[in-house]
Amino acid sequence: MTFTPEEQRLLGQSCHGDPRLAQWLLAMLGLGPGEYGFSARSGFFTEEEVPLYERVWRQIWHQGTVYPATLVAVPVWCEMIGRFPQLYHGELYVLLALIECSRTAGNTCPVPLEVSAAVTRKYKQALAGLAQTLPTQLALADDSTPDGLGHVQAMLTLLAFGHGQAYAAHLCWGAQIINADLSLTPPLRDYEARSGRTALSDQLKARRRGGP
Repeated sequence: MTFTPEEQRLLGQSCHGDPRLAQWLLAMLGLGPGEYGFSARSGFFTEEEVPLYERVWRQIWHQGTVYPATLVAVPVWCEMIGRFPQLYHGELYVLLALIECSRTAGNTCPVPLEVSAAVTRKYKQALAGLAQTLPTQLALADDSTPDGLGHVQAMLTLLAFGHGQAYAAHLCWGAQIINADLSLTPPLRDYEARSGRTALSDQLKARRRGGP
């Protein structure tokens, strides 16, 4: 795999601008992500001890913000999942869901992201292609634990995003969709306002009034 000149330029527009981002991404295609869950470990580690997955995500997603480099890195991650189907990638699915939620909500730097239509199309196609990996990954998920349930939730969210159903994806990802009075929770109301969707709110209001 090689990056186009535009992709090379965009990889330089990451959270911390590390010039080794392209090198780490290409290495993941051959070596895999390394240890998932490493960020929960404490102590001092040399860079060589930090998994490639950790090195990359620190560059492309930070406190809910995505960068131009993110749209180049995500397709590589999606390809890596396909190359290592025997590994369980639950943690990565969660991060991919968070990234796409941030992107569609406009939490980007800069706003809007300055990338070509070709880069955006490749990014969206990569998310859509994840649907092929979900059956195997769902079979590996342990839905009897909170983390496992979160992984399944992320997979369903990505499936919706991959089919172009961003509104449904945000509903899937929301830990709580409605309040006790059948009104949408604040995060979903905010998303509705940004996306121009009001049908669900109207239906909930009708139910509260005793409608069908």
